[in-house]
Amino acid sequence: MSVLKVVDRIFPLSSDGRLLGLSEWTMEVAEALAEVDFLTLTDQHWEVIDFLRAYYRKFGSVPATKVLKQGLTQRFGPAKATQQYLTQLFAGGVLMQGTRIAGIPAPPPEGEPNGTACLAQDMEEEYEECCPWQFEFETKIAG
Repeated sequence: MSVLKVVDRIFPLSSDGRLLGLSEWTMEVAEALAEVDFLTLTDQHWEVIDFLRAYYRKFGSVPATKVLKQGLTQRFGPAKATQQYLTQLFAGGVLMQGTRIAGIPAPPPEGEPNGTACLAQDMEEEYEECCPWQFEFETKIAG
């Protein structure tokens, strides 16, 4: 088992570098997890991290890629929801590296059910009911 040292605390990590205690996540832990990947978190990273954490708190699961992009588009505009933009922020993948830094569980393997995750439906009405974007999230962006 590997560990992450932040200031004077030790946090146990899973084999893939995720916090074992999800409630132990702090901004400082996120920054230390990012540093392991040689990544310095910017306001743009925090927008995505905050969204992932808020979604997980609300729905108890990691959003599907399509749902993540829809939510980011509605919250921050289409330029901040493209695959290219998200890959520039999280080269290891927003749903793998991003969730790890956000301190939430990894998404299930491709093709497996995602618990209570909202998935885009063919009918817009069902999609609206499944994926309400009117949930609160805390922002870590200074200013």
